Amino acid sequence: MIAVALLVFAAILIATVGGYFLLAPAGESSRELKRRLALLELREIETADIPDVLKKELLSDVPLLQRALSRLKLAQRVDARLRQAGMEMKVGVFALLSVALFAIGASITLLTGTGVWRSGSRQLAFGLGAAAVTYGVGALFGVAVG
Repeated sequence: MIAVALLVFAAILIATVGGYFLLAPAGESSRELKRRLALLELREIETADIPDVLKKELLSDVPLLQRALSRLKLAQRVDARLRQAGMEMKVGVFALLSVALFAIGASITLLTGTGVWRSGSRQLAFGLGAAAVTYGVGALFGVAVG
């Protein structure tokens, strides 16, 4: 029974990491960024004159996820909350972790026979709750991770 759970975990982990590397072309975006920075240097534009579009930080390092999250107002609000909490985590990482927690909970239904949504939501709630408690204890003792 434990072997099945470990295999399901390994399969989800491999699928998540593999999907990340398939969807993240690193070379193309870094070349575009270097090109834009070189143009700014040529124009000798001061920092105050840079348009807000160029100042905004990315919500995700994965281009496909960045495009999807930039269209969602909820992602902007989650980003603001993460910054207020002093977290350096990007919204894309938070979203992928939440999806992974839900997928693990949903895969447990293969063993237990309960509903997919119920099991996935419970696992997501437990995971986010554990993260909140860990953050709260760290803040209480003045310890920051990141």
